[in-house]
Amino acid sequence: TTESNVIDIQVDASYASDSTHRRSVTGIIARLAGVTILYKTKFQDVIALNSTEAEFIAACEAGKNYLYLRSILHELMIDQTKKR
Repeated sequence: TTESNVIDIQVDASYASDSTHRRSVTGIIARLAGVTILYKTKFQDVIALNSTEAEFIAACEAGKNYLYLRSILHELMIDQTKKR
């Protein structure tokens, strides 16, 4: 189910997909009320030694984006707590 006022973020990493520099790619998508509000792909700044490290780097990047989006929604007075 889609909560209308809760950010849903999905993230993935492609380990060492750049054959020239061996850098991994991070992909992030964020949705609010089922609508995409952020889509981002970028090469990671560091060279990951394994796929787990690439995924961890991607998760950290997604966390930073989530906090930024949440601060914007807070400024707009859109509550981000799930009601159970």
